Amino acid sequence: MPLAADDYGLLPVADVAHAPLAAFQCGRAHLDEFLTNQAVDWHRKRIGLTTVVFHRDVAGVVAYFTLANDALPLMSSEQMELGLDVPLSAYPAVKLGRLAVASHLQGQGDRSGWARCRHLVAYTRSASFDLSAPAFVH
Repeated sequence: MPLAADDYGLLPVADVAHAPLAAFQCGRAHLDEFLTNQAVDWHRKRIGLTTVVFHRDVAGVVAYFTLANDALPLMSSEQMELGLDVPLSAYPAVKLGRLAVASHLQGQGDRSGWARCRHLVAYTRSASFDLSAPAFVH
């Protein structure tokens, strides 16, 4: 996988072998189980698109996040504030459904967690553009 300049790489969950997914532990059983048992199926059905994060210096999965389409309901005053030329009852958005970081990397401050969050925000902005969803919901 090609790595970014800061040695991080992102892969769609469907492109990752089962063994690294099954070895991932974040300290929350429901997030670990989702990655192992549901994420690939949800990804293929496009219910939620899961991206797996790797780093050159770390064996296995570093983190993962799941994005899904969503919408923010709009009141008529908000429609006017946005200056939209077409009437919308909801504003397209991307929802951060899940975000998990490997247990052994948690609590390391800016060096670990924030770097992954920067990748998430950059990726989400890119995905939002591709999905024509200008808002980000978490």
